[in-house]
Amino acid sequence: MSFLPKKKKNYIVFWILGIVAILVLFVIAGILFYKKQAPLVEAVFTQIPSYDAQESKKEEKISIIETAQLFGGFQGPKTYLVLFQNNTELRPGGGFIGTYAVVRVENGSVNVVTVEGSGRLDARAPASFQPKPPKQIQEYLGINTWFFRDSNWFPDFEKSAQKALEFYRLEGGVAANDIDMVIGVTPTVLERILAIIGPVTIDNIEFTASNVTEVLEYEVEYDYKKRNIPFEERKRIIQPFFTHIIRAVKRSVLFHLSDYLSLAQDMIQEKHILVYAPNNPERSVVAAYGADGLIQKTDGDFLLWVDTNLAALKTDHAMERVLDYVIKKDSNGVFTSQVRMNYNHTGNFDWRTSRYRTFAKVYVPKGAILTSAEIVHNGNRKNIPLSSIDSGEFLDKTWFGLFISIEPQTQKTVSLSYKLPETIQEQIISGSYSLIIQKQLGTIAHGLTLLLDFGKTIVGANPPEEKVEWGNAEYVMETDLRTDRVFRIELE
Repeated sequence: MSFLPKKKKNYIVFWILGIVAILVLFVIAGILFYKKQAPLVEAVFTQIPSYDAQESKKEEKISIIETAQLFGGFQGPKTYLVLFQNNTELRPGGGFIGTYAVVRVENGSVNVVTVEGSGRLDARAPASFQPKPPKQIQEYLGINTWFFRDSNWFPDFEKSAQKALEFYRLEGGVAANDIDMVIGVTPTVLERILAIIGPVTIDNIEFTASNVTEVLEYEVEYDYKKRNIPFEERKRIIQPFFTHIIRAVKRSVLFHLSDYLSLAQDMIQEKHILVYAPNNPERSVVAAYGADGLIQKTDGDFLLWVDTNLAALKTDHAMERVLDYVIKKDSNGVFTSQVRMNYNHTGNFDWRTSRYRTFAKVYVPKGAILTSAEIVHNGNRKNIPLSSIDSGEFLDKTWFGLFISIEPQTQKTVSLSYKLPETIQEQIISGSYSLIIQKQLGTIAHGLTLLLDFGKTIVGANPPEEKVEWGNAEYVMETDLRTDRVFRIELE
């Protein structure tokens, strides 16, 4: 049996990986439609702290320095394809790719090669570029060509990044053959930055950590008309906005170093900063600190629920979710699982909110057999014919999928039951059970509840239950999916 490895906390390397992505975000967004160079990364990399000799081996110091040189372009220029993934419009790879950029970093200096909306790249695709999209894109979006903007279709960031890079090259993207790494960033990173530097006021509009995504989006998509701003200049507020942020970060990075360290670590662990590095040594560094966004390999139980927003505007901002996972033994002595996603649509119809339309996939251990499916809405249960549930395999996992629509101010629960594969059955019988529940890339913190009834006494568990739950056959846990969760249970 294998578990997720415990990674030694090397906050400096977390910072190196995260700060590159964060600063790239600031620099690119800050010069959106005002292309220029910005040496912000240089200011940061020249101030990387070193470990105390008593706390670190010499080899670790060398590794840190080499890592800084590697990602900062001090050992040769590095070219990054940066995907701005809007997690208010969830996609399996983190969020809809509304904007992208290509950035070259050399000796700590950042040069923005290009930045634009992904739709503009797609519009320039050659006539011969006609890859067939996944069935759901055809059926629910009415699109017959698979474009760059929809390329992050996979819940494993490496697979999504590879597809994005493939399409970027085929569509004739600038510097396509020079790309060394792909970075995915969600707006949550920007929100966390504003939580450190405080509110920003531009043109009498106040941006805060709690409203920046909504207000900035509204300003550049709708409010410019009321302000009599020409369409082609509607994004001009972005330049002074991000210029202010860049200056604030440069001024505050030394005084709030611990905050930025925490930010980088959190955003990597919570999968709002994702990095695909196809080659070593970068690949090894990215993987060692969990920034690769891979689907985990395990011999134990596994669960991942993935939503794909399909023509539902930015409605994910209004969706609350709680994932329930239940194991019990049936009358034949076979252990079965039930996974339930409880959706609560808290919004109303407006400029960015609609009925929620998602193609939901649940990834489970390979060999699991679906036995039933149902939807509960307004207290009414409706069985779903198994013939209407899509299924398949991906990266040694079995998946089940279905399309769901949820109206504003309503709740809906989708439930799938399945027989666990024999390997998991045997682990439970032998008295040692493990479970990995991964969060979807780009999501915030779904609720998570577990009720695992093994039919025999639990003698040890990590994480432990509340003390009042000890000594019985059920493992009960209520937590969240802010990060991936790992559970280990020993049975009598």
